[in-house]
Amino acid sequence: RSLRGILVLASPHPAFIMSFYRALSKTLIRSMAAERAVVPWYHQEQAVSPIETFCKNTIYPIWFKYVKGPYERYQYEHLVAEMRGYGLMLDDQMSDKEPVVERALELLPHDLTVGRYRRLMRAQEIYA
Repeated sequence: RSLRGILVLASPHPAFIMSFYRALSKTLIRSMAAERAVVPWYHQEQAVSPIETFCKNTIYPIWFKYVKGPYERYQYEHLVAEMRGYGLMLDDQMSDKEPVVERALELLPHDLTVGRYRRLMRAQEIYA
C-alpha cells in the first residue's frame, strides 16, 4: 500500500466527524431545552403576603397623597419658578448634545428655534 492509503485508513472519515459533532450538538440542544423552558424569576407570578396587600391598599395611597405627591409638586413648582427667573422653559434645560434632543431641535420650526436660542442667550447674560 501507499503512504496515502495508510493515512486515509488511520484518520477518521470527515463524514464520520461531522456526524459525530452533529449528534453531539443535537444532544446538547435537547438537554438544554429544559433549562431554556424555565420562566425567569422576574416573569413568575409573585405571591403577595397579607402585609404587602395591606400596604399597597392602605398605606401607599396615603403616603403618595399627603407626603410624596406634595413634595414632588413643591420641587416642580420651585424649579419652574427658578427657571422663570431666568426667562427659560423646562425644555431649555435639556442638553442639546444628546442625539434625541439634537434631532428634535432639527425638526423645530424656525421661529421656535430662534426663541429658544434667544432665551438661552438672555439667561446666560442674566447669570453672568
